[in-house]
Amino acid sequence: MLGEKEEIFLPSIDRRITSSKMGENAKMGKRLNVHHGHRIELQGMVASALLVLALLGAQAAEAQTFENASAAYRRGDYAVAFESFRDLAAQGHADAQALVGHMYAEGRGVPQDDTEAVRWYRQAAEQGNAHAQYYLGIMYAGGRGVPQDYVQAHKWINLAAARSSASDQWREDAVQTRDDVASTMTTVQIAEAQRLAREWEPKQASAQSPLGDAP
Repeated sequence: MLGEKEEIFLPSIDRRITSSKMGENAKMGKRLNVHHGHRIELQGMVASALLVLALLGAQAAEAQTFENASAAYRRGDYAVAFESFRDLAAQGHADAQALVGHMYAEGRGVPQDDTEAVRWYRQAAEQGNAHAQYYLGIMYAGGRGVPQDYVQAHKWINLAAARSSASDQWREDAVQTRDDVASTMTTVQIAEAQRLAREWEPKQASAQSPLGDAP
């Protein structure tokens, strides 16, 4: 297991809000410009992934692979880290899928590819991974790897905020980002996003090819 002082920082996606008028609707005139930037500490994510692997009865070799990949990332050996995370992600492990999404989004250890980032974020998000739900929502808000869709953005970020605990350092960011997205939406769109979030149910993990199509 990771020592108490060991940390893994993975690149995350920052949000910058700028306002402009689009037609006569000033409310819908706000646009989200999504950029890379701040870092979110994912030590807890790594630790929880190791615990999940153990609880699911995964072989010790798989847990060791995740730990080794995390160590490789911390020392800047991104190519090695990516290969290991991707192998676990292809087996359906949500935390590894979220981390692969991060690496595609930032182009670390692999060419930057928003479409692939969205694909892996989605797989993890559909299993209930709150980090992946947040970042998938950010991708929808910025139109990165998917057509811009504020309803989907609100849905996924809202789910992330709801599934995170009050002690999560990034929960406040998730709530604020959700509210920022809502400020660009009509009441009808917000109601639709909230309905989709209420009706959402997690999917079970399934092994798949790393080169397979998005679900």
